[in-house]
Amino acid sequence: MLIPPFTKQTVGFLHVLTNKGYAAIGTCFFINVQEFGQVFSYVVTCKHVIEEAQRKGFDIYLRLNRSDILDIDYIRLPPEWKWIFHDDPAVDIAVSLRIGIPNTNPVGVAAMDVGWLVTKDRILTPLLEGIPVFFIGLLAQYQGYKRNYPVVRQGQLALVTDEPLEGVYGMSDYYLVECQAWPGNSGSPLFMSANSSQDGKEILAMLGVVSGFYPHRQQMVLENGQVMLYTHLGLSLITPAYHIREVLDQEVFVADRKAGRGAGITDSKPEPASLNIPQTAPQIDLPILTREEFMKALTKVSRPDQPQPAEGKKGTSE
Repeated sequence: MLIPPFTKQTVGFLHVLTNKGYAAIGTCFFINVQEFGQVFSYVVTCKHVIEEAQRKGFDIYLRLNRSDILDIDYIRLPPEWKWIFHDDPAVDIAVSLRIGIPNTNPVGVAAMDVGWLVTKDRILTPLLEGIPVFFIGLLAQYQGYKRNYPVVRQGQLALVTDEPLEGVYGMSDYYLVECQAWPGNSGSPLFMSANSSQDGKEILAMLGVVSGFYPHRQQMVLENGQVMLYTHLGLSLITPAYHIREVLDQEVFVADRKAGRGAGITDSKPEPASLNIPQTAPQIDLPILTREEFMKALTKVSRPDQPQPAEGKKGTSE
């Protein structure tokens, strides 16, 4: 599948600022809602990405491309900036209440229209296993120096079920995709392609958000006594996009849009699994654990096949 270049322009990177510099914690993307004659813009990511940063007392920064020069900018989100979660606490979605970004430098921000979301009422094609999918997200080992460069990973829909699956916050609705998520991918948008019923042309829709993966524990003891841990079955959990629509339809968002708050921040057309937050250095280390760290990681898992957030360097999670 060839990936339209404009889809990458709706993705941003989330960071925290440590005493050693900026450290990536995940991916986000931008959604526009057109109502009341205005365009309202929102940032979407995973709930666990935001909650971990808040729990550790870090401010969150958006890393975006400058629009005036060849460079990037880190934009601090004010403490009063609100993240809204789904009414169901098991749903791993966080949406910004509004983008009131204080910033002196112009940045290039594009967004996909809310009409791109695959919802229960808007399905382009029957959701069947084998449908091609791809997600766009942060590669922690290379983000780009003068520009954000998200990576694209392709695969296929592996499981569609009416039954809830065990996720980051317990039982919830998920799709499974054969498309391996990795550190930094939490919050990445996952797209599907389908043929238009009108003209047969291929069109894109946003199916969900990368949330986590199912681990398969294998260990290899190295000569120096350390343990290298591999934790991936190749199947990733995707929070359905209809949960984003449900959050956007909450009264707090509707009231904001009626009042005209947060309008006109991003373009109205598209041109659109988190890292563990380090306490000190933001560099990406090899996935090598001491024996103590390995045993501690295992104690965090409530059962052998419990899925893990798409975070990095936290036990068995990405």
